[in-house]
Amino acid sequence: MDGYRPRQVRMASLLSFGSIALLLLTIIAGFLAPGCRDETALPIDRNRAPETILTGAPGDSQTSFYRVHLYWKGSDVDGEVTRYEWAITESLPDPETIEYNLTSRTDSTFNLQVESNREVLGHRFYVRAIDNEGKRDETPAWTFFAARNNCEPTVTFTRAIGVDPFGNEHLITSTDQRTPTDTIPAGSSVRFAWRGFDCDVALDPNGGIDSVGHVTRYSHHLTPLEINDIEGTLADTTADYEASRLRNGTYTMYVRAVDDAGFAGLDPTVRTFVWNYDPQSRWAPVPRSIGSLDSMKGYWADTTDNKLDDFVPIADGDTLPVNQAGLRIKNRVRAFDRDSPTADGTVADYEARLVVDAAFWDRLTETREFEKGSLFTLDGEMMCRSRDKLGREDGTPDTLRIFVNKAVRLIERTEIPDIGRFVQRPYPGEKISRRLPPGSPADTLVLKFFGIDPDPIVTGAVEMRYRFASFPQSDGSFGTDSFYSEWIPQGVYWAVGAVFTSGRRRMLPGEYALEIQAREAVEDAAVGQRTTSRTIRFTLVN
Repeated sequence: MDGYRPRQVRMASLLSFGSIALLLLTIIAGFLAPGCRDETALPIDRNRAPETILTGAPGDSQTSFYRVHLYWKGSDVDGEVTRYEWAITESLPDPETIEYNLTSRTDSTFNLQVESNREVLGHRFYVRAIDNEGKRDETPAWTFFAARNNCEPTVTFTRAIGVDPFGNEHLITSTDQRTPTDTIPAGSSVRFAWRGFDCDVALDPNGGIDSVGHVTRYSHHLTPLEINDIEGTLADTTADYEASRLRNGTYTMYVRAVDDAGFAGLDPTVRTFVWNYDPQSRWAPVPRSIGSLDSMKGYWADTTDNKLDDFVPIADGDTLPVNQAGLRIKNRVRAFDRDSPTADGTVADYEARLVVDAAFWDRLTETREFEKGSLFTLDGEMMCRSRDKLGREDGTPDTLRIFVNKAVRLIERTEIPDIGRFVQRPYPGEKISRRLPPGSPADTLVLKFFGIDPDPIVTGAVEMRYRFASFPQSDGSFGTDSFYSEWIPQGVYWAVGAVFTSGRRRMLPGEYALEIQAREAVEDAAVGQRTTSRTIRFTLVN
């Protein structure tokens, strides 16, 4: 018995230890079992996403007024739509980059933007619904359409003035950017002020017209002082420029208004002006005759061949006789600057030139006297100008017309020494008989013309030529000589047989037009020649 008892004790002890271990394993398994289920089970989202539709919007790819009213709605089969998100883009963006705006509304009026210099710009509008569990429509409703700004904003200047050093105001109204019509004195500051207006309108729900557009900001710049636009706000409606910032030259003030659609229009409103009056230059007047107190617009000329100065007053536009050595002309320049910085009217320098084809300006000395010599045949202008102390030139140079070398004069009737009485033939409007005077060459018309050179370089050196500009032909039409005859020395008078000897074509009765040219005969090409032309119309009868 005693031996058995100890074994029972040992068995009981073993059973107690095993029970405890099993209990511990069970407890541990109880803790571990739920964790294993969470790692292996898949979550199930039974909430379905809402759907979104646009119920009112411009048609796809159509153009709409920039102020547009859009409508939308959403639906959710297993819940309800509580809010929406919308976005507007100007292109087809990456969906992940679209920035949405939250709203609880199902409609809204949007002012879509256009570019500052374009009336139309395309936009995409997106809207998506969000349900009561926060789930969003994965395929937002969208439409693409263009926004149009129908009316560009305008600017009106309420002030555009120059203020001179004495406080006098000078209005600036010119808009010509090439040749401004307004000039303000040197030393003036300029002041500008403006207001804007946007004329965009839209129909209200009742069919009325609402003024919906408005200006939101302004930009301006004054060239060439400022190159780029100075961007401002709606309150920036003035610009002042002090005289210390301005220089001699032409300026343009540009102002633009930008409306609520971002449109500034294509053409800014401008004002243009010239800063600094140009000096006024004039040729000095000359007396009407030597010793006369009455003056005229003209110059001085020496028309003699001697080397002594023998200048006489010549009126503007007169033709001077030429001589063998060429003549000389001169005059003196006067100028006045009404806005001279020193307030004394003086200018910085003087210039003059004699223009024939083209010529450079000659800078004059302190005497301000301009002289040119060795002038022969010439049609030109003598011009003068000055430059003020700020560098501005006279924009309207004073001009004197210069003509040298008197042309040959055709004489219809005169007495010629050693010849006697001369009468031109044919005479204008004369009716000539085909029955020529006795002793005349057959079928020959005698032409008689006489020219005098009022200022001959070579005495009596006159030559002439002719052509028939119109003569009757046998078919009833009129012919024309393509070329003149050869130049023929005149001598004391001109008598030449017309080319009537080619059959009898030109001896037909009818009206004729005879062109005569006379010129000086000179050997030196540098001297030049004057040519005189005359057309004589006569009738051949019988």
